[in-house]
Amino acid sequence: MERVSSIFSQIVRLVPRGLLDSAVSRHQGEKHAKGMTCWSQFIAMQFCHLGGARPLRELTGGLAASEGKLRHLGVERAPTRSTLAYAGLRQ
Repeated sequence: MERVSSIFSQIVRLVPRGLLDSAVSRHQGEKHAKGMTCWSQFIAMQFCHLGGARPLRELTGGLAASEGKLRHLGVERAPTRSTLAYAGLRQ
């Protein structure tokens, strides 16, 4: 059986998770984080940028629609609109 990866997962794989995790721990990026990890925020930012999502409602709808695929990238649940706004992903 041939395994096929989505283009989005191939792009995300260009940044090793260990590299991001070491930077987060070095700079204490998740010290006061609530509701979302830095990895989840990174995935949401990539999804927003590559998908061209402008409003948060469009971004959360797209993330919720691909929630099963997000689990393979290490994100348990698609973040809500209020969580993304609190994290500073508003445009």
